[in-house]
Amino acid sequence: MGAILKEKKLSKDLFYFKIVILTTLLVLIISTISWIIDGKNVEINYLISWLLIFSNGIPLTAWFYYLDYKARKENGIKLRKIIFLFPMVSLMILAVFQLYSGNLFKIVNYTYVRGSLVYLAAVSMFSSFFMFLIYINRYRKHLMGRMANVVIMFSIIPIIMGFIQVMLYGVNLLWPSMSLVVLYSFLYVEYGEILKDSLTGFLSRDQLEQHLKYKLRLGKPFSIIMIDMDKFKEVNDTYGHDEGDKALRTFAAIIKHEVKTIDSICRYGGDEFIILLETEEDVSNKVVNRIRQSVNSYNEKDIKPYKLRFSEGHLYIKSKKSLTQILSEVDEEMYRDKKRRKS
Repeated sequence: MGAILKEKKLSKDLFYFKIVILTTLLVLIISTISWIIDGKNVEINYLISWLLIFSNGIPLTAWFYYLDYKARKENGIKLRKIIFLFPMVSLMILAVFQLYSGNLFKIVNYTYVRGSLVYLAAVSMFSSFFMFLIYINRYRKHLMGRMANVVIMFSIIPIIMGFIQVMLYGVNLLWPSMSLVVLYSFLYVEYGEILKDSLTGFLSRDQLEQHLKYKLRLGKPFSIIMIDMDKFKEVNDTYGHDEGDKALRTFAAIIKHEVKTIDSICRYGGDEFIILLETEEDVSNKVVNRIRQSVNSYNEKDIKPYKLRFSEGHLYIKSKKSLTQILSEVDEEMYRDKKRRKS
């Protein structure tokens, strides 16, 4: 249980996204320098052009890791993680090969000129794109709303711009277009990470309601659970608000451990939580039972002088309802459970 209750000081979403930003910025800077220096200095032009080929695959691999994490939220080195290294490794190998063969590019009269194997680098990039998109399609149900828009932009814009760049010599559109995707990702996706509840790391009330509206527009069945901590005010009054915050974080960690990573958890109020289950099957009762068993196991350890308790209400939404109706109905279910526990 101790491992469950550890707090993550840095969101993995933001960690992966920072890598995407830094690597994309790196290639964008190198690409800009290569455009400025072209026609001015043979040695520097060659070095910058070589660095551009060597580093071109790094942001793409970073994007693969980032989108894969957003789709699956899983850790560990697996086969797909190795596959995602393909664009970076293949372009690095081609860059090393360039030092011996000179078949990727040449500097003629101070100007960059494509070599016979430059299209091999393009094939490596585009094949990596398509390979990743085939893979991510298997997990498209995990990518919803704004994240789905990022995948669409990542799929279409760089591929189109990269193709134009290959066909029209002297035009550099790939990495500026990727920079726009990065900007969109931050404004509409990762900015949401910053808006999450600071105490638990869960979605804010507004974020959950936006997510619920999206689910309702889809029109597919889903489940929702509302949980309220019982006698939480007594913990605050008896042991202080700092201990109350610790109790909230402990309870939140237990919930998180018992809910799948593709599902959404929200701190809806002070000691009130809402869980949105993405599966179209009604599994809410099973999830509640898992949470209750984990809470009971925690209480049996007598770690604290108080016990964690909660009441819950859950609904299976398979017919068309409004957001207000759903929240009102699950709230009523939760208070019915609370009354039963008091009696």
